Amino acid sequence: MAKTITNVILVAGILSLVIGFVLAYQMANQQPGMPQGAGQESARINWRSFFQIYFQFFTNGMILIGVSEGIRLLQKIHDKKPAGVMPILYRKGKQEPLEDWEERERMEESDWQLSEEDVMKIYDLFQGEAILELLPSPFDHHCAVKVQREDGPVVEVVDVSGPEAKETDDWEMERRVREWYRESV
Repeated sequence: MAKTITNVILVAGILSLVIGFVLAYQMANQQPGMPQGAGQESARINWRSFFQIYFQFFTNGMILIGVSEGIRLLQKIHDKKPAGVMPILYRKGKQEPLEDWEERERMEESDWQLSEEDVMKIYDLFQGEAILELLPSPFDHHCAVKVQREDGPVVEVVDVSGPEAKETDDWEMERRVREWYRESV
């Protein structure tokens, strides 16, 4: 539906440009008091009148084209999948699948899987920050999350077992997940 509306507004904008050009040319080409007819020489164009008339059509046409592009971009954003629902075995925001089969098998051996709900919890925890990497660890309900901060990328250990994700309080679990992360990356 939005694509149809966008196309209609775009066509209206282009028509405004074309029709405006033709009308401005015709009106600027006429001399006052002398109707154009067969056998008459064409009058010289009055450029000042041409640009005054065409400017109005040009402005309206550009506004319509801009509105149609705005609607198209907003629809594209609306149709795009949220970033929090990306597949588990992807890395570094590039959405390239992991090629290391041993690492993939090791991840599949763990008892738990990172669900979309868990991913959304993590994205809620790090709102406003760029998540570069999100890896489920082999330890239940703990993930290694690489986040871009002002001083550079930082790896955080997140517990997703509760109703909300939180950075883990268990220093032993944090040490084990960080050690696993260094080995796997």
